[in-house]
Amino acid sequence: MNVGNIAEREKIFIAFRKLHLFTGVPDDVLAVFYIASEEKIFRAGQIIVKEGEHGDELYIIGSGSVDVIVGHNTPNQTVVASLQTTDFFGEMCVIEPFVRSATVVARESTLLYALKSNCLNKVYQVWPEQQSIIMANLAGVLAHRIDALDPFFKDRAY
Repeated sequence: MNVGNIAEREKIFIAFRKLHLFTGVPDDVLAVFYIASEEKIFRAGQIIVKEGEHGDELYIIGSGSVDVIVGHNTPNQTVVASLQTTDFFGEMCVIEPFVRSATVVARESTLLYALKSNCLNKVYQVWPEQQSIIMANLAGVLAHRIDALDPFFKDRAY
């Protein structure tokens, strides 16, 4: 591994530290998540996940941006969120075995870090206290997202 590659990976690890999802998580646990994550690259317009399909990965945006779309390719298609670097999506599928509630499409060339639910579960077996920290962080992020969507849907209801 060359020095440039090491420096780039260090920048990415530092970005993991800044994620709201991992606030309060110690570096040794964070390192496990980072090492276990799989890099995935998507082109602009490429579908990352599809509404209604089964999922078992949480995605962290390393660079680029995505649109979260409900009813993709239907007359009622709605972009419910646009996410960018250090945002994440797919969290519900790693908490419970739900199907995807939306389609996510890359807005531009996008680098993602995918974390499988079984990785999270293994970490929780070793460091059970980290599960409550991450779940509390996740609850805060989800509350923020619901709050942001509320006016959008309220306006459409009338």
